[in-house]
Amino acid sequence: MTRAATPLLPVTILSGFLGSGKTTLLNRMLGSAPDGARIAVLENELGGVPVDDALISAEGPARLDTVLGRTCCETRAEFIEKLRSVAAAAQDFDRLIIESTGVAHPGMLAHAFLADPVLKRAFRIDGIVTVVDAEHFSLHEGGDGHATEQVAYADALVVNKRDLIAPAALETLLADLRRINALARYYVTEQADAPVAELLDLGGFDLARIEHGVGGCHSFMEKKAGANHEHHHEIATVALRLDGRYDLALFRAWIEGFIGEHAEGLYRAKGVVALSDKAERLVFHGVHGRFQAAFAEPWGAGETPESRMVFIGRDLDRAAIEQGLEACRSDKSER
Repeated sequence: MTRAATPLLPVTILSGFLGSGKTTLLNRMLGSAPDGARIAVLENELGGVPVDDALISAEGPARLDTVLGRTCCETRAEFIEKLRSVAAAAQDFDRLIIESTGVAHPGMLAHAFLADPVLKRAFRIDGIVTVVDAEHFSLHEGGDGHATEQVAYADALVVNKRDLIAPAALETLLADLRRINALARYYVTEQADAPVAELLDLGGFDLARIEHGVGGCHSFMEKKAGANHEHHHEIATVALRLDGRYDLALFRAWIEGFIGEHAEGLYRAKGVVALSDKAERLVFHGVHGRFQAAFAEPWGAGETPESRMVFIGRDLDRAAIEQGLEACRSDKSER
């Protein structure tokens, strides 16, 4: 009898600037876990004393050794070694939660899982959850602490401390955040009181669920289309909703080239594409230079095939993206 493959351990990356409320949210996640849940926790701190790196009793949350320093740079090797130690015992746990330091770059953490062969065989990233300090975000935006990047990479944004700012200021903040990331789910909270069950089932890196994640992502950007508004951020969302069909070979060559060429500045890319040479829709996902694509269910008899794509990154050229996609259309000679 063939032994069934061991399911990959889901990973939640908890990001957010210093003092935003990450630890409060982590405690809510652990406190809301079902009885008997076996959760491994890897904490990343800029300072302090490491805790014992032995896994504690599986009767409750397990805590691993603290990684000191920025995991996106000076402690990257140590971070990966800690993850490999969890991978060796992955069958003993139901989930891994990583609480990153307040100045960590979440994309680098995600990239480690996608690039390291040992980690790829043991884990699947469920999503990046970023906690935003509603009162102080504007002070850190655009700085070297990666506050803006933390927003850009998020699959879910917990906009915390809503009680500390005026309603008008909150609306301005939400508009600014959506210019950076129009793709994420938004939760506006006090004391990081967000729906934990939803945060632990984001499917942000799951190709089978990407299509649902981009279904309504264009709404914010479409309202802004054609408006002569000033761009306040280098990091922004380019969301496209396109009719017609695309040639598979041409599109794949373009998207792989585009993601590779913009590996440093393109943080997230997701989409569903209508193809001329396939009945199935193509679903793709990219993080930095890493790219994945797969065929999903065919278009239904009553559906009008439509491509929807979202690109989040620094200094993206919307016109250049549209031109590149136009060259991939199977009906471009007729247009």
